Amino acid sequence: GVQPCALPIYPQTNTASCCFLFLYSGANGSIVKVAADGPTGDATPIGGTFSSGTLLSPITQITADGDVIFLAQVTGAASQGGIFRYSRTQGLSKVVTQGDPAPIVGGVIGYPLFGRAGSVSGRQLVFHAPVSAGTSTQVIALIKDVTLPNTMSIVAYQGENTGTSVGGIFSYSSGLPFGGYGLNTAPPSIRADGAVAFHSLLVGAQTATGTSTGEGVFLWNARYGFQKIVVDGDAIASGATIQGVFATDANDLGVVLYFAASVH
Repeated sequence: GVQPCALPIYPQTNTASCCFLFLYSGANGSIVKVAADGPTGDATPIGGTFSSGTLLSPITQITADGDVIFLAQVTGAASQGGIFRYSRTQGLSKVVTQGDPAPIVGGVIGYPLFGRAGSVSGRQLVFHAPVSAGTSTQVIALIKDVTLPNTMSIVAYQGENTGTSVGGIFSYSSGLPFGGYGLNTAPPSIRADGAVAFHSLLVGAQTATGTSTGEGVFLWNARYGFQKIVVDGDAIASGATIQGVFATDANDLGVVLYFAASVH
């Protein structure tokens, strides 16, 4: 398995020799190719080509400008891949890729992951990634403007205090509190105002009644920091407690959606 502090090398599991992304415009009915993968696929902004089959089940979103943000592996480059942008006027560009410097915690980020929905708002992108050779092993990071370089900042990092009533830190025995590889089922989401909702595993945290809790859902914004939304062991209106909170999403009306596995 992938070691928490190592830059992961994704094994290529898709078998298609070549796949494509296309972008359709409802304004004029035009269709343009975003990217193609495989042996005769497109060259990437970081060198090499998009790996065979990486676009078979694509993770993509569209910005307010109509640009395509997509996740892709790369073959024949120093980096294993990451997140790319396609613009009708500017073509392909890199947003963030494995090996980029990690702000605040130092080191370099591993393969970044974002969600199929909720991870893009306007020109903003939120994602999570492991970190190698830094003071933390994983971060949630925010790209404030995908059209501009050097706009990445850190929302939360493994080992950081939650700064909320539950106490504790964002952490886990594996060092990957925000979702490990193969567990990209609860990526962070972002609102138009830049607030980020995310799920994290916890160490040393407690519910309002003083019982230990191991995971929760939080909201972050640049002005106020972290806000607890819910943690395992919290009571709902009926008096029952919930467990297995997961899968966050947030909208611009202040609503945060999450899943709970059980109610006791």
